[in-house]
Amino acid sequence: MSNLKQVSLGYTLWAGTKGNLFPWEASTNAGGTLDLIANGNAADHFRPLSTVFPQANILFCPTDHPVRQRADNYANFSNTNLSYFVSLDARISTSVNPSSLILAGDRHLSVGNQSVSPGLFVTTNYTVLGWKGGHPARGMLAFVDGHVEANQMKQITSVFQRQSIATNRLVIP
Repeated sequence: MSNLKQVSLGYTLWAGTKGNLFPWEASTNAGGTLDLIANGNAADHFRPLSTVFPQANILFCPTDHPVRQRADNYANFSNTNLSYFVSLDARISTSVNPSSLILAGDRHLSVGNQSVSPGLFVTTNYTVLGWKGGHPARGMLAFVDGHVEANQMKQITSVFQRQSIATNRLVIP
């Protein structure tokens, strides 16, 4: 939970220096990752946090050991060092309630009791989501306003539904 809180803060600080745009809203020429969305590599969208947090260790959840390995720096940082997904539809906006808009979360999402595969994953308000692995029967979600919630398996679909957007593009490591 603490790591996701820091991730949320990191994205907010990064956006504060880039006209309130998250990395996936800014071109690579401006230090963002917009041009990298199609490749579906989650680590690409976390690398810009290196300007805020010089160490990559906050991007690793201890419950992922030994399946994933913690990275202390960004030199060889990849999806194998990353414990969280990011929502490419998260925005800093006055038209959307930031306390309901998901920014990032535990990578252990499932649909129909099957783990979501790494890469770009599109979910709608009608997708029944769950958690598989990681924390027992629950997962963590960070929101654009900076708060983090622990959500039980039966809550996750309703948390996605309470957002004011119909679809979410998530990048899963």
